[in-house]
Amino acid sequence: MGWGSLGTRAPEPRVLQELNVTVVTFLCRPHNLRTLVPRRAAGICSGDSGGPLVCDGVLQGVDSFVIRECATGQFPDFFARVSMYVDWIHTVLLSAGDEAGPQPPSAPQPAQHPSH
Repeated sequence: MGWGSLGTRAPEPRVLQELNVTVVTFLCRPHNLRTLVPRRAAGICSGDSGGPLVCDGVLQGVDSFVIRECATGQFPDFFARVSMYVDWIHTVLLSAGDEAGPQPPSAPQPAQHPSH
């Protein structure tokens, strides 16, 4: 799913794109998932970076990179395997309230009445 170009030399879409892909297991690496679109020149492209790979309603990967040109059907697309980064994601979310992250809103102060 994404807003990326429809091909290396193609324009960006006007509507959000969704594509059914096949997860391939050959040459698997622990930190990556790889996908192909059988019998079609389609896949992730520039503008899709960080987009989701969802399987059965569960986020499995985040769009990472392609080899050579995008959406050719010749090479797999690569996604970072989210399950390998769960501890890091939790650490970032827990530190969101630190100085570098967003702060919760301050409690409202009682209204002060001017003295006459």
